[in-house]
Amino acid sequence: MKSIPRSTYLSVILVLFIFQCTTITFSSNYYVDKNASGNNSGTSWANAWQSFSDIDWSSIKPGDTINISGGIDSTIYNEQLNINTQGSVNNYITVQSSIDAGHSGRVIINGGFTRNYGIYIEQGCGSSRIGSWIYVKGLEIRRTKLHGIYLHCSVNNIVIDGCKVTETLGRSIMLIGNDDYYLNENGVCAKDIEIKNCYLVSHSDQSSTENDVIYLQMGARLNIHHNYIHQQNRQSQNQPPNHMHIDCIQTHVVRDVKIWNNVCIIDSGVYGHAMILGIQSRPGNVDTNIIYNNYIYEGGHLAADGNPNVPALYLRWYGYVNSVEPPTFVYHNTIVTANGGSYPIYQERPAWVKNNIIVQYGTKGQNPSVYGGRGRPTWQSGYNTSWYNSADLSSPNLMWRDYGGVEFGGNRFRGVSGSPIGAPSNWSEWILYGGKGVNKNPQFINDVRGRYGYVIAPNSPAINAGIDLRTFIESKGLPWTDIEGNPRDNSPDIGAYEYRK
Repeated sequence: MKSIPRSTYLSVILVLFIFQCTTITFSSNYYVDKNASGNNSGTSWANAWQSFSDIDWSSIKPGDTINISGGIDSTIYNEQLNINTQGSVNNYITVQSSIDAGHSGRVIINGGFTRNYGIYIEQGCGSSRIGSWIYVKGLEIRRTKLHGIYLHCSVNNIVIDGCKVTETLGRSIMLIGNDDYYLNENGVCAKDIEIKNCYLVSHSDQSSTENDVIYLQMGARLNIHHNYIHQQNRQSQNQPPNHMHIDCIQTHVVRDVKIWNNVCIIDSGVYGHAMILGIQSRPGNVDTNIIYNNYIYEGGHLAADGNPNVPALYLRWYGYVNSVEPPTFVYHNTIVTANGGSYPIYQERPAWVKNNIIVQYGTKGQNPSVYGGRGRPTWQSGYNTSWYNSADLSSPNLMWRDYGGVEFGGNRFRGVSGSPIGAPSNWSEWILYGGKGVNKNPQFINDVRGRYGYVIAPNSPAINAGIDLRTFIESKGLPWTDIEGNPRDNSPDIGAYEYRK
C-alpha cells in the first residue's frame, strides 16, 4: 500500500480542523405583505406573513432579513411592530422596506393616534423581550400616541437607517437605557446606537406631552448623523410659564457621543432647543463627545420679557457623584439664531469650539426689542463654577450679529495664561483674551440647488479662514469633508458648508 506523503496528510488535517472550527451560517429572507393570500409562512411573497403579529420571531436567526412590502406605491400597516428577536456579534437581523419589484412602495406604519409606538425594541428590563444587533431600514412611522420608534433598556447595536417619522404625539425616536442614573463604571446601559439618514419631523401643534424629536437617555457610544430633524410644535395651547422645552436632539446622562452632518431646525415661536446635550462621563474615564458639521437653526420668539430663552446649541452638564467633565469638541458647525430669546451657544461645561459660524439675526434686521422681544448673548457660559472656557482654545470662529456687536455672557471665559477670567464684553476684548477669528457678515445665501439653510457666498469671509483639524477629525473615525461630503483641504472654510461653485 502506498504511503500518504506527509505534506498531503498535514493538509488534510488542517482542512478538517478549519471545517470543524468554522461555523457556516446561511442567511434567510422572510416576507410580510398584508395583501398576500398564500399559506402565511413568511417564506416567500406568495406565502408572506400578512401582519406584524403573524411574524414567527422564533424562526428568525442572526443574519436574516425581514422584507416588508410597500406594494407598487405604498402600503399602510395599522399596527405596532414589536421586534422580539436579536442577532449576534456583527450579524444583524434586518427589518426593512422591500426593494423587490412590485413591493418597493412606501411602507407606512400608522398609529392612528391610538397605538403607543410604531416600532418597539426592548432588551431586558425584567421582561422576556430581546432586542440587540437589529438593523431597521427605510420604514415610515406616523401618528403614534407616544413615540415613533422606542428603544428601551439595555438594547445594544441598534441601527435606525433611512426611516421617516412624522406627527407623533411623543418623541420621534426615544431611547431609555437601563442603567442607574450615574452611568457608573460597571453599570449596564444601552450601547452602540446609530441613527442615520432619517427624516424626523414633529407634530405641528400639540401640547399634551413633551415631544422632542430625538431623546436619548442613559446610553453610551451613540452616533447620530446625516439626519434632517425639524421641531415645529408651537404648543399654542401651552403658553409660558407652562410651556415645555421640546427639542430637536436632547441627550440626558450619556457618554461617548458623536453628532455630525445633521440639519436641525427649530421653527420660530417653538419653545425648544435645537440641541441640548446633557453629558456625563464615567468615574475614572474621559469620554469624548463630538459635535461636528451640523447646520443648526433656532427660530426664536418675541415674548416681551425675552422668555423663554432657548439656546440653539446647549452644552448641558449633569455633575453627579464621582463624575468627570468629558472633553467636548464643537467643530465646523453653522449655528444661526433669529429674533429674540435665543442664544447660538450656551454652555455649562468646557468645550473646544473651532471653525464654527456663530450668527445672531435680529428681527427684520433690527434689535428684537423694537418688536417687543429681547436679545440674548451670542455666546453664554455660566452656572457651573468648576470649569473655564479658554478663548485661545476656542478659535477661530466667525461670530457676527446683524443688529450690534457680538455679546458674551457668564463668567467662565479664560484668557491666555489663565487670565483674565470672566466674560469678554465685546469682540476687541475677545481678542485680548486670546481668541481669534472673524467678526464680519458671513454673506449667507439660500442656495437654489436644494440645499437647506444658509450657505456661504463666493465673497464670504469664512472662505479659507479655518484651521486644519484633519488629523483630529480622522482620528475619531469621521470624514474630513463638509456636511455634504465635499472634501476639505488644509485651509478649510469656517462652518458646516464648504463654498461650492
